Amino acid sequence: MRIIVLGGTQFIGPAVVQRLCNLGHEVAIFHRGRTEANLPEKVRHFHGDRNRIADLGSEFRAYAPDVVIDTGLFNEAQAMDVTMVFTHVAKRLVVLSSLDVYQAFGYILGTESGPPQSVPIREDGALRTKLYPFRDKLMTDFARKYDKILVERTVLNNPELPALVLRLPMVYGARDYQHRLLYWLKPMELDKRTAIVLGKGYASQRLSRGYVENVANAIALGALAGAGMRGVYNVADSPTLSNLEWGMEIAKCVGWDGKIELAPDDRVPEALRGRGQDLVADTTKIRDELDYRELVSLGDGLKKSVEWELANLPKNLTDFQLFDYAEEDKLLRQLSSS
Repeated sequence: MRIIVLGGTQFIGPAVVQRLCNLGHEVAIFHRGRTEANLPEKVRHFHGDRNRIADLGSEFRAYAPDVVIDTGLFNEAQAMDVTMVFTHVAKRLVVLSSLDVYQAFGYILGTESGPPQSVPIREDGALRTKLYPFRDKLMTDFARKYDKILVERTVLNNPELPALVLRLPMVYGARDYQHRLLYWLKPMELDKRTAIVLGKGYASQRLSRGYVENVANAIALGALAGAGMRGVYNVADSPTLSNLEWGMEIAKCVGWDGKIELAPDDRVPEALRGRGQDLVADTTKIRDELDYRELVSLGDGLKKSVEWELANLPKNLTDFQLFDYAEEDKLLRQLSSS
């Protein structure tokens, strides 16, 4: 099968390309040319600006992909451009969406009100009622336009280009440019803290996660499904851990023998407080219909992720410290004396 991956050089894209190549498929990638990942030599490269993707329309038609995988659709305009370019060119479009489309995410973010949503959430679960979830939180052009709900509507409503949407969890692993594990590794491994404080609500909150190679396998399965396959699938690894359990797994991975102490949510920084809402995806559909299974275990995935993080530390490590250590030590003393 001939497959083109749009945006295949940063985090999830290289893992998808590698998985498809391992399975024997012909793969091309479209990217700006600013970042060159370590990909198989046989992968073809198309260079261009995704906001001017129509400029390469004739080249895409000549390549004639069976499937297009778009790893970076973030707003409605981009989705309209992609469907316009590849309608009558490809047989199917696979789009990476996010669990942030669900109303439960809006509760966590503080943009929705009412009682918490029950979990796990199926693909027909309630979506956010308020669009543009980050518009009031981040003063950037990206945040002003970002909304995966509008992306999904656009690609799913095109009858001439069947679309399969994969709603991804928090993804971790090598090349994670957000360095999600570093929030734990900094106090445990780099700063050699003997204790970490979490809010009780945050500690008990359960969030779906996915190791990048497992997520790449789900994406490959979506690309290789039957020609008429369309619709929406949740993607996440099992089991779903609480934040406390997640931290304990990372501690085990690095051999950290400190303690994770729990405090009332109002005693810890905002980022370490609970929201009274879990974000857990029901993945029964993709497991039953596409035979999705994890290729890498939790322990092995964390080991690989930790090794990459420690070998690729960002310049400004203070960005990954959620608690002022002097304040944390003060709170630890108060907790021990109470």
